[in-house]
Amino acid sequence: MKKKAKKRTPLSEIDRRMSCSIVGTCLTLKELQKLGRKMKISGLAQIKEYDLHHIYVRIANDKTPANRYLQKFIDHKFRDKIHQLSCIKEVDLLEKAWKKALKTGDIAATYWALITHPAVTIALIDEIYAEVHMLSHIAGASMRVDLHELSVIRRENQQLKRQQQQRYQKHNRTLYGKEALIRKQEKQLEKRQIEINALNVALMQTPYDDRSNTLQQTKHKLHSRKEKITFLEQSVADYKLKWESATTRQVSLQAQLGQTKEALNVVESLLESYLVKAHPNACGASNTCSHRDLKGQCILYVGGRDQQCRHFKPLVENNNGKFIHHDGGLSDGSSKLNSILVKADIVMCPLDCISHEAMIKVKKHCKISEKTLVMMPHSSLSAFSKGLNDIDSNNNTE
Repeated sequence: MKKKAKKRTPLSEIDRRMSCSIVGTCLTLKELQKLGRKMKISGLAQIKEYDLHHIYVRIANDKTPANRYLQKFIDHKFRDKIHQLSCIKEVDLLEKAWKKALKTGDIAATYWALITHPAVTIALIDEIYAEVHMLSHIAGASMRVDLHELSVIRRENQQLKRQQQQRYQKHNRTLYGKEALIRKQEKQLEKRQIEINALNVALMQTPYDDRSNTLQQTKHKLHSRKEKITFLEQSVADYKLKWESATTRQVSLQAQLGQTKEALNVVESLLESYLVKAHPNACGASNTCSHRDLKGQCILYVGGRDQQCRHFKPLVENNNGKFIHHDGGLSDGSSKLNSILVKADIVMCPLDCISHEAMIKVKKHCKISEKTLVMMPHSSLSAFSKGLNDIDSNNNTE
């Protein structure tokens, strides 16, 4: 008679202390909200991110239909990894699989597949749980360092932009001056050549007896003119070399500015990635953002992307303001935009991520109601932070 195979550990039987790490590591905020709609959690739209996380931690601890539905969802999400590790029976091979996941970054899928694996030991589970716990601290520390480096890069980028603009303006002024001088000298060359031609014609028309004295005078004038022509030609060559050098310098500065912008975009993307994966419940930028007093004003952000907007709310609230969002017509209706515009004191819109209809409606409302409208060049954390700075500057001026 064959020995019955041991089954994977159900979610309800896993050690309760691991529930928080399972929910935080294996599920994104978007997935929690999707599950909440399917489970028909009441008041889901008003539940804060931390409270929503806490709800699922309780579900993971209780042996209920919701618990079984949650496990089914996670099993389906990581089915490939579960199937891949299901054939392993030795604990040392399971441990090697975890070490490999740490190196490759495949943490969430491997974490779930191992802690529910039928062959896993308590000692290995404790080791895996401890490393996942420490990874969250390391990610937080790394994010703080990246925020500081991002702030430094922004300042350096602004300084490079100013320097490049100053050099570009100076270069243009120099070019205009050199070009004008070249044109002037070319005209002088033409004039001298005309004089030489006139002298040659006059020499041919002069009687032979008078040519002796005239020839000497003409030779002297011709020699003087040739020296001037040589000097002018050399000056033109020198100015052309300087012009080419200045043009090369301008190209180099433009390339340097492009590299700086590219580096800033990479750091911006890396920062948003850390914000979503490592700390989905917090902005993470409050320690590095300059303090602003929004004086309790309600900031309405129309457009943008949902995964970025969840970081804007704590950024506004940490600076004594209120934050509301409308996606600009993607899923929120036009009638809702009308009602929410009335509640706002200040409206902010990213130009790269908003519908044409919503933009027209926002501009019309702000003009009629004389509300402040801040237009941002793009939907990013840096653009939103600068928009808040512009609001703060206007408040201080008033």
